[in-house]
Amino acid sequence: MKKYFIILAVCVSASPAFIRLLADPVKKMPCPKCYVMHPEILPLDSHGERTRDTDKISQERTCGECHNTEYINGHNSHYNESVKIGCSECHVEGGIISLAPGNFNADGRIKKDVLRIRVPSDDNCLRCHGVGSVKGKDVFIPDDFPGSLEYYEAGKCFRVTCKTGEILSPENVSDSFLNIKDRETLVFPWDVHLQREVACVSCHFTRNDPRRGETRSSDQDHLANDPRKSYSIGKYLYIPDHDLVHADCRTCHTPEKKHDFLPYKTRHFAVLSCQSCHTPKLYGPALMSVDETVATFKNAPRYEYRGGYRGDSENFNIVYTEGYEPFLISHNEKVPGEEEITGVSDGVSPVNIVVRYHWADDDRGAVPFQTVKRVFMNGNVYRKDIISVFDSDKNGSVDSAELKLDTGEKTEFIRERLAALGVKNPVIKAEAETYRVNHGIAHEKSIKADCLSCHSGRSRFSFNVELASFIPAGSVVNMHDSVVMNGLAFHLDGSIRADEKGLTLIKDGSVKNRYIFGYSSHRWLNVLGFILFIVSLAGAAAHGTIRYMSRRVVETAHSSLVKVKVYVLYERIWHWGMALSVIVLIITGLEVHYAGSISVLGFDSAVDVHNFFAVIVIVNAGLSLFYHAATGEILQYFRLGKGFRGDVIVQAAYYLYGIFRGTGHPFEKSRERRLNPLQQITYVMLLNVLFPVQIITGIMMWLVSVWPEFSSSVNGLTVIAPVHNFFAWLFISFLAVHLYLITTGHTVFSNLKAMITGTEEVAEMEGEARAREGLAGIRLSDIVENIKNITGKRGEA
Repeated sequence: MKKYFIILAVCVSASPAFIRLLADPVKKMPCPKCYVMHPEILPLDSHGERTRDTDKISQERTCGECHNTEYINGHNSHYNESVKIGCSECHVEGGIISLAPGNFNADGRIKKDVLRIRVPSDDNCLRCHGVGSVKGKDVFIPDDFPGSLEYYEAGKCFRVTCKTGEILSPENVSDSFLNIKDRETLVFPWDVHLQREVACVSCHFTRNDPRRGETRSSDQDHLANDPRKSYSIGKYLYIPDHDLVHADCRTCHTPEKKHDFLPYKTRHFAVLSCQSCHTPKLYGPALMSVDETVATFKNAPRYEYRGGYRGDSENFNIVYTEGYEPFLISHNEKVPGEEEITGVSDGVSPVNIVVRYHWADDDRGAVPFQTVKRVFMNGNVYRKDIISVFDSDKNGSVDSAELKLDTGEKTEFIRERLAALGVKNPVIKAEAETYRVNHGIAHEKSIKADCLSCHSGRSRFSFNVELASFIPAGSVVNMHDSVVMNGLAFHLDGSIRADEKGLTLIKDGSVKNRYIFGYSSHRWLNVLGFILFIVSLAGAAAHGTIRYMSRRVVETAHSSLVKVKVYVLYERIWHWGMALSVIVLIITGLEVHYAGSISVLGFDSAVDVHNFFAVIVIVNAGLSLFYHAATGEILQYFRLGKGFRGDVIVQAAYYLYGIFRGTGHPFEKSRERRLNPLQQITYVMLLNVLFPVQIITGIMMWLVSVWPEFSSSVNGLTVIAPVHNFFAWLFISFLAVHLYLITTGHTVFSNLKAMITGTEEVAEMEGEARAREGLAGIRLSDIVENIKNITGKRGEA
């Protein structure tokens, strides 16, 4: 082995590279910043002539010598009507091609070690898109944040940070210069992807990049990626498509492989964006409102921020901030050209909501801010008439507190000035803009896996949102319940309240096109179900009270009793198994529905237990149906016969009259007839309506959670879940009445004892006939008179 190392050392030492390194020890090995792979270029002006003036260089003509810049600009998300980013700003270190003397070769081309052309780096992206830093550099907020009007309109206003508060850096939050509450405890990166050296271009890449299999398509069904469709390197370099991809998390991640704590992974990942949990808090200065009705001394609109940042601050790094939690809202796909929101709901994402006040003309088109600026500014100073109107403390200047349209006089003054500049009937409009949070992904250790953060009455969906602390006088606040941004319709799920405190979004407890267990509810269905339960409970309590007061139950009415085997062993096991399952389902169902308010097992355990006993009920119901059909016992429920209507009336008369007077049961139990007429009707409805509806909707709810295509076809849980909840209230009401009617046997516990032992004491046939005969002619007036006598309220109507 030793001789091989000696041979390798001799070969290396004899190589030309090693000899050059020894000859020039200062230069050493070639530096990667020399970018030797790109050929030298000849700087050209717009006429195709050589130039050494940086201001005259035409990047389209210069780069167009090798690349199809006409195609690139036509397929470039950074080159459009609102913004035109040149090649150097993305592909040159520092963003500028230096044409200083000494940077040229003899033939007039720029030297390779000066050219520094490369794939766009995070530094290039951060120049325009947001506050952040590359590895090894501290995070701080620039003095010109969010920039002047010109900077803002050019799209270089740190727009990612402005819109959402995301800061793009691999460094830990605790190492920044920002004055964040408990900063020393925030020992995790601003964005975990950047810490792990995932660059911006890893997610935002050119669509026809041959290295990216995700963008390849095929006409072969069996191929996920068809390499025959990929571009060659030469073709790609000539026409790289710059309409950049916005890759989602699944481009790199397979979330199903983890998240073992999460039930119904398919459902959660189909609806909930990863950022919903992985961006728990953002600490950058995110805009809350943009007031374009006035112009500040920076020639920019008036800004308000979230998290404690003050818009009038000269240094955002020293302003004390607590950060803010992004707001969870749902969104739909919006079909272009259609007024109605259509398509399957796209999901739920964290967002920041920004209110924008602006002037609008008679056609309700936004007045350009440059026009507003002309009203306020004379160059870089305020006009004298503006100072005279806005200078409340008469100190000869206008500060940030005075620079707002807080009176009708100020608003009318600006309106007249805009009209003088040609704006027809100017009015102030308020609009909401919604921006999704995509970056600022937190480390998994800093994320709390708490189901109740969504599934409870204190859900993140329920938080009211402060939209603005100020409303310009005379504003037209007419916001819609949905905000369309970038092809998605974001649903605010609430109403806008305007008062002296500003604008606030008051959430209404709903999530459009979504049903969130523990949070969502149809209040009127819950109220109706609760009323039915209270009526049932009150009726049972009132009936029992009158029974107790009557004290007329005499033993002689049941003197002729015989023991009869009423229930076989299977029927008793089935009954108690079903009773236990239904009670557990009601308790766990209430905990799921009112998560956070009712806590017995915990939300996640309640879901698991509920599902387990639901399976038991379904299996038990199936076995029972087979048993009753095979043995003929099913006829117990459908033996109507002649005179059934009269039997129903007699049984009702017994419960309303005879039971208070000690009358025997008109229809005593037997093995062949265990149910009285009213029980027959009740159990037919229970077994043929209530149970099937609960079983079917329960199965459908499970299918929604595991089968996305089925979920789409039934619009998720928005209909199924409310129906299931309402019928649960009917079950609870039935249970309350059923438990009371158990006590109406010969003794309070005789019916209960019969369901345990299978044997019950019943009256002989003669006693039944006498009871029916005595109840057949009972009228409503007899019932009322009897109750009046029992309660001692004679003479009352």
